[in-house]
Amino acid sequence: MRRRLYEGDHPVVAQALNNLAAGRMALGRVADAEPLIAEALDMNRRLFPGDHPGVAHSLFTLSSVQLELGRLAEAESLCIESVEMHERLFRGDHLGVAMSHFNLANTRQALHKPAEARQSYDVAVAMLRRLAPGGSAPLLRGLRRSARARLDDNDAVAALPELEEALAMAERILAPGDPELEECRKLLARCKQAIETETSK
Repeated sequence: MRRRLYEGDHPVVAQALNNLAAGRMALGRVADAEPLIAEALDMNRRLFPGDHPGVAHSLFTLSSVQLELGRLAEAESLCIESVEMHERLFRGDHLGVAMSHFNLANTRQALHKPAEARQSYDVAVAMLRRLAPGGSAPLLRGLRRSARARLDDNDAVAALPELEEALAMAERILAPGDPELEECRKLLARCKQAIETETSK
């Protein structure tokens, strides 16, 4: 319907493609969503040469999909472009900038680049703390993922304060029995066990 109403490239068509892709992703049909997001990105690039929030959003979304599909090299390239464009568009602290760094960190962790992943996690978590001093779901996820990356890199001492902060936040903002809360507790127990094992050597 939208394509019949708007011939050729049009912002409404690009948004409709993104909305349709989001619906498929919500149903777990990530592979079906990928070509729609890629088409929306291509259309937004033609509509808005250079930096534009619509292009930045499409870059972020497509990089997330590529990560979920295991196309890590493609995801990393898109993540880097997304980070750079978000930083040019939004000076200072901005949720889009923080989440693009978070996405890049997740991708680099999957690529087994722990040092680079930690650097991006640190940027994202610091910005999310400033944006939501009282805590937020994105900050909680950022802390948990960052701590897990440190644990995987055998740095339990650095992971401990992040996990303690994450658990305290999860207990404040999540309902009892929430899977995220339970995951924080499991990771904190794993972290403490790793520290105990290391100090007993």
